Amino acid sequence: MRAVFTPRVPGAARRLWRDRPRLVAVGLLAVTALAASALQSTSAIVLQQTLDESWRGTYDILVTQRGKDPVTSGFLRSDSLVDASMGRLSLDDLALIRGLPGVEVAAPISLVSFAESDLVGDPLVWLPMPVRADASLESPQAFRVTVRSETDDGTGPRDLASQTVLAFAYQPSFSQVVFDTNGAPLIGPDGEIVYATHALADSPRLLSGDSRITFSGGAWDASTGTIPLGLSLAPRPAANIALVDPEAERQLLGEAGAFLDPLLEPAEDGRLPLVVSDRTRAVVRLTVTVEEFDEVTAGAAGAEAVAQAQGTGFLQNGQIAPTIAADATTTTIGSYDADAAPSLDPYTHELLLLGGIEQRLVDATRNAALAPRGPGPRSVLGSRYTIPDDAASTGEGVRLHPRGYAAYGVFAEAPLSGGAPAGSVTEYEKLFGAVGTGGTAGQTPLTDRFEVVGTYHPDELRESVGDVSFMPLGAYDVDNPALVAGPEDEPMAPVALATSITGFGIPGTNDMAVGSFDILEGLGVDRPISAIRIRVQGIDRYTPDAQQKLLAAASGLEQLGFEATIVAGSSPQQMRVLVGDYALASTDDRGLQEIADLGYVDQEWSRLGAVIEADAAVSATSIALLAVSILSVGVLLSVVQLGSIPGRRAQAGVLRQLGWRRRRIARWFLAEEAVALLAVALVGAAAVALATVPAVASVSVALSVALVVVTSLAAIIAGARAPRHTTRRQRALRADLPPRVPGPIAFGRRLASTQVANSVSLGLAMMLVTIAVAIGATVFVQGRELAGPSAIAAVASARAWLPQGLLAAATLAAGITLAVLSRRMGVERKRDQWAAIRAMGWTTRDVTRAHLAELAFSAVPGIVVGVGLAAGIAVQVPSVTVAVLLVSAAGGLVALAVVLFSGRRLD
Repeated sequence: MRAVFTPRVPGAARRLWRDRPRLVAVGLLAVTALAASALQSTSAIVLQQTLDESWRGTYDILVTQRGKDPVTSGFLRSDSLVDASMGRLSLDDLALIRGLPGVEVAAPISLVSFAESDLVGDPLVWLPMPVRADASLESPQAFRVTVRSETDDGTGPRDLASQTVLAFAYQPSFSQVVFDTNGAPLIGPDGEIVYATHALADSPRLLSGDSRITFSGGAWDASTGTIPLGLSLAPRPAANIALVDPEAERQLLGEAGAFLDPLLEPAEDGRLPLVVSDRTRAVVRLTVTVEEFDEVTAGAAGAEAVAQAQGTGFLQNGQIAPTIAADATTTTIGSYDADAAPSLDPYTHELLLLGGIEQRLVDATRNAALAPRGPGPRSVLGSRYTIPDDAASTGEGVRLHPRGYAAYGVFAEAPLSGGAPAGSVTEYEKLFGAVGTGGTAGQTPLTDRFEVVGTYHPDELRESVGDVSFMPLGAYDVDNPALVAGPEDEPMAPVALATSITGFGIPGTNDMAVGSFDILEGLGVDRPISAIRIRVQGIDRYTPDAQQKLLAAASGLEQLGFEATIVAGSSPQQMRVLVGDYALASTDDRGLQEIADLGYVDQEWSRLGAVIEADAAVSATSIALLAVSILSVGVLLSVVQLGSIPGRRAQAGVLRQLGWRRRRIARWFLAEEAVALLAVALVGAAAVALATVPAVASVSVALSVALVVVTSLAAIIAGARAPRHTTRRQRALRADLPPRVPGPIAFGRRLASTQVANSVSLGLAMMLVTIAVAIGATVFVQGRELAGPSAIAAVASARAWLPQGLLAAATLAAGITLAVLSRRMGVERKRDQWAAIRAMGWTTRDVTRAHLAELAFSAVPGIVVGVGLAAGIAVQVPSVTVAVLLVSAAGGLVALAVVLFSGRRLD
């Protein structure tokens, strides 16, 4: 019996195992899908950890007076917590809030200033005046004291307005009226004007030649032959004090609040402890010149002056003052240069002693004189900002407006059109109004009762609390600003702005101290609190449950009649602020201070809702990169499938020779694809299980599987058709002509045009790699922009960069590898062809040129088309369009170089 031979065909799984390029492609899809899901999950875990660490800051809710919202265009400025225009809360309000369930800490904050509004006040500069023992009405002396000052605000030196005092030395009769701190005659208990003496003085005295300017003149000292003269400096320094509850503030800040510990100690001798900011003070150079007039004529008799004083209630100094000729000459008897900055420190109240004046003379004069009325506490009106609607997203376009200008002796507003008096400094904050009764006559001035018990530095405090989650504490945390750009936003080296000598300059340049609310005790302040910062109990992580607790606490506070602003989830953000209408160092032709924009400073504001933005943006970026990764590899695997068509058709030709029909060949190929599709489906299911967002992973995997199914069916249908074996008729050549052998370039171009499937698959692979890079870069950049410029966004994005970067790298690597596989499949099928070419005498250089030509005609068009499509993607982020295009083109060129290197190795 004749045996019939039936060829045995390997099974589908074995055939797939032998087809190493496709096996690698399927394995690469599996690895990429799993890695993408794992990296996206890692990114989500890192983001959650970052938010858990940084989302709360120092407090959760800010409570202010009903109707006084402290938020401006989505931002919370530090000085807005203590703005006097924001209203006030009482100590009873504080007690009520502290008694609410769930309130862990309730820390009040306020800002007050103690400042004289004119030149009346305790003299700070003292110098000796040489006076004759026999100086009298008949033989007087006259002096002119000129004080010139120069300061530097950090942008350059400027002259402040000069101050001139005329003083006369003689022995007054019972004409010496006692004046109070407002410049008016002092009224005694009997309702009558108080006189210092009713008889001729036994020694000379110094009297002012101008009732608008006051000074302190002590008694004549026989041992030195001098009279101590005390002058009040102007502008007057202002003691800006942030009032806190030290215990609550310490609990709020934790270890970062250690600098407040001295405030917890009991006060001694009735002094008020303060912790002051450690800032570099502005230098104020004083030049004091003392001149004595050479010729002085005696004034009116004392009796006539007394009669006038009793009739008018005012002593007319001009009636008793000596007469000085208009052309009178002077002799300089003293000239002094000194730094007045220590005397302008409102907390230490340090005296400036010139000319070797003895401390005992100053002490005797200050003790003998009627103690001046202590300045009452005043609220501070916050800075005026103009903020455009898009400031929250752009961080630009903010303008700071002044409230007025401080000249010598006054804090006053001046119309910008009218300029400001010479020597003025710009006031971006100003005294707002008295909030207490102040001291009374005969009491020690309140500023003399301050005692500096410690120092702190705002930037160190911010660093200790945590830069990422730092929330405004209330003016005392504002650091010194620096000028970083000119008025036209032209860049410049940062210039630190000096401390304001008036205490009301650009926020951050004013002297600041922290003290207890006990400072206001007995001053009649019934609503001393500007805002209350609350920390809620029982919140550990950034979860929906924690957010619900915050909402419930805020709702309860609003029901009690307060304005409750949830600030948890906020983060600092740098804002570029234009310092507008600044009093420059120069003056105009009218002698007024020139007013113009100074330039830009960077301030740190708190952006509300920054954590939500960062969470959404970083999560969306990771999800988008996951989708791009899985889809890109799925598409590229489909390209490999299309590239396998020529090989399948060759196999189909052999099977047809064995008698197989086309339908059977298609089933044979389908069985092989079923194994691959099953593997892809299983890997997809694992990727979905690993992903933190299964819905997105499911859609991506489903689309990838669908692409593989469609392209597999196309490859099966096209590959099951055996190649035609028709012979192309060629025109006979003349016998005397040599055979035409195309060169390497032409040969490579012909290969690219005849092997359509390989060329198209390689071009598609290059195009998809380029587009995938563009999509990944665009998504990455858009995610950073959507996260916002806040500190928490920067940290969250930076921590997510590694897993997201690995995710993008895995996508790119998978794409390039699949492109290499597509190229390798074509090279394997043409190995015999290249061997024949070498046998014809082609050198390695010729083969390389042919390879390059074939690759250029196949892959470069794909890269060009990919970059063109990438341009349409990159326009979604106009600011980085060029960068995205360059990255996209670079990705395509890298893929091309890898494919070329791989192809050469297979020759």
